Amino acid sequence: MNPGAESGRDKPYLMSVRRAAEYLGRSEKAVRHLYERRILTPLRIDGRVFIDRREIDDKYEQARLHAY
Repeated sequence: MNPGAESGRDKPYLMSVRRAAEYLGRSEKAVRHLYERRILTPLRIDGRVFIDRREIDDKYEQARLHAY
């Protein structure tokens, strides 16, 4: 997975939990765990939960830059 390599301009930035899980290569349960632990911020609209792809990309970049 390399979220930073994708051009985000033509992709929607709000993703369902399922789509966020696919994007991260993780399970839906793992994504829910991330927002329950306040690592990701869930956006609730009409009873559905969405994750902002830009936040995932930012977290990825922060982790990558601070890995060493």
